[in-house]
Amino acid sequence: MSGKKATQAEFARLNGWSRSHVTGLKHAGRLVMDESGKKVLVDESLARIEATKDPNRDDVAKRHEASRQTEQRPVPGSMDERVSSTYQQSRAVKERYLALQAKAQYEKDIGHLVDVHVVQKAGVDLGAYLRTSMENMVDQMSSELAVISDPALVHSTMSEHVEHVLGELSRKLQSGLGGE
Repeated sequence: MSGKKATQAEFARLNGWSRSHVTGLKHAGRLVMDESGKKVLVDESLARIEATKDPNRDDVAKRHEASRQTEQRPVPGSMDERVSSTYQQSRAVKERYLALQAKAQYEKDIGHLVDVHVVQKAGVDLGAYLRTSMENMVDQMSSELAVISDPALVHSTMSEHVEHVLGELSRKLQSGLGGE
């Protein structure tokens, strides 16, 4: 045992890792702690981390290492750091919205996305059609039903009219929203 000890925050700084990454290593049982459980045994922990790493993820480690080596960081608190941070955040937001816009256009092109105004207008038109049809049905059926005394025949006649209105509504829905 080397005896070199560090807090989790110090261990994170020593290795260029985030504190949350070190906490995750601890929860995964990949850190060797001292007797008190408060300090990280540095060399032993590094050995355990190396021994327990996923050999299939060495590509990520190499990419992160290369990024750390080539990255030039501005002086903390300097104007360059603030501008760089703001610029990077703005660029990330811009790229995200561009990606969302491209996704929306793709969804629209393949017919999975429609303009909300088209749907609203179709809903209003269909609602108006249904209301008018139901109101007209009363006028159309009243004289026809007045002469029928058989309840089964009244039911059948009403069912035919309702079925006709619903069939027309279905056809309008299909043609109004891109169906055949």
